[in-house]
Amino acid sequence: MGAWADTAKTTPPAKPTPARSTFTMPKQISEGRDPFYPESTRVFQAVMLESPNRSKIEVSSLSVKGYYRDAKGAYVIINNHTFTVGDEGDVLTTGGRIHLKCVDVLANAVVIEFNGSMHQLPINPPKQ
Repeated sequence: MGAWADTAKTTPPAKPTPARSTFTMPKQISEGRDPFYPESTRVFQAVMLESPNRSKIEVSSLSVKGYYRDAKGAYVIINNHTFTVGDEGDVLTTGGRIHLKCVDVLANAVVIEFNGSMHQLPINPPKQ
């Protein structure tokens, strides 16, 4: 009977602390790859976006290719990418890919934000 009494008084085991896993983004192929898609370069794209060439892209490499306004809102095409107010997206330029946000579409210009500053791109009316 004494053996049973000792087991009833034991304290429950402490809860194990969960292990924290960490992952650092590799900057080149020799530092690591995606185990499911080893030939993919997706993991290196974040590093490419942080490259120093990104700040050298000029506003002159952006242009409004098309413009459309209806009852729902206004749409613009900037370097072959369609935006409406509040949209964000990557645009290809001669200097590389940039991420920009369409802030506002005015009657004769588009207000965009990229590289931490605001810019206006003129909307050229269609030639008749």
